[in-house]
Amino acid sequence: MIEFTIPGMVVVTPTNQRGRWQKGWTRTRAQRKILRVLLDAKAKRLSLPLVVTLTRVIGARGRNLDPFDNLPSAFKHLVDEIAAWLGVNDARSDLVRYVAAQERSSDGKWSVRVSIQAAAKEVA
Repeated sequence: MIEFTIPGMVVVTPTNQRGRWQKGWTRTRAQRKILRVLLDAKAKRLSLPLVVTLTRVIGARGRNLDPFDNLPSAFKHLVDEIAAWLGVNDARSDLVRYVAAQERSSDGKWSVRVSIQAAAKEVA
């Protein structure tokens, strides 16, 4: 199992963002780069199938995202980076299952927690 937290990272849903596209693109590129560095430094390759849980830790004055569509879309760029690091297509739910979660921060600071673990073997 691999688990680490990225302090200070704020993920937002792109579906509700207004303004110039460059701001979102710059944030996405920076967050993907940070995630790749941490994956390369802290993580070891795991055998498939895997379960990847991404948790949005909400800081002070933050609001919950709708868990059906907005929360998963906020993690889209991170899912893409994890899939690229694993060398799999992110649409292959039989190899990697992605779970999006959110919780309130106990200290009022934003972060993202990444957990990658082996999927439980199904018994027939």
